[in-house]
Amino acid sequence: MKVAIAGAPGSGKLSILNSIAERFGAVPPREHRVGELRVQRAEWVDYDLLGKGRAVHVSLVTLHGKVPYNAAEELLVREADGVVFVMDVAPDRLKDAWESLLRVSDNTQRSGYELRSIPLALQYHRADRHRGFEPAKLDTWLGVPTGSVPRYVTSSSSPDMEGMAFDSVLGQIKKRLGDFGVAA
Repeated sequence: MKVAIAGAPGSGKLSILNSIAERFGAVPPREHRVGELRVQRAEWVDYDLLGKGRAVHVSLVTLHGKVPYNAAEELLVREADGVVFVMDVAPDRLKDAWESLLRVSDNTQRSGYELRSIPLALQYHRADRHRGFEPAKLDTWLGVPTGSVPRYVTSSSSPDMEGMAFDSVLGQIKKRLGDFGVAA
């Protein structure tokens, strides 16, 4: 299964990927370069997600640094089983986060599906950098009805926050597999 960590450059995606990989005991994340583009990937086999001794190969992927071409972000979400969208909520980063969310939504449509049609979680990251941060206000600004998409608030010092956003996406994938007749 492929889970993409998407968001604007500099939003903390790499630190989140590294935290998740460490928590799951994955081999150290690998970096692949394609010109200036840096693709980060962590992979492991999960024996607990599906139960009954069945294993699933989990691939967690993100782009790191400035992305020179939109096609790279389109490939990131192509055939993704789930997406964790990371928004750096520092006031000076919100515009970039919003534009990135629009691009990811457009790129999923180019790949033949709507972003909200697959397991998704929003991660409002670095809330410690936004004095008086109120998640519900950001939900309203983004046009995301409260409760329609799982969302989690994390800080600079705790990027994975015990896996809340990523674990939510995994849980949604597991439920979806059960809904499609794949015994979980």
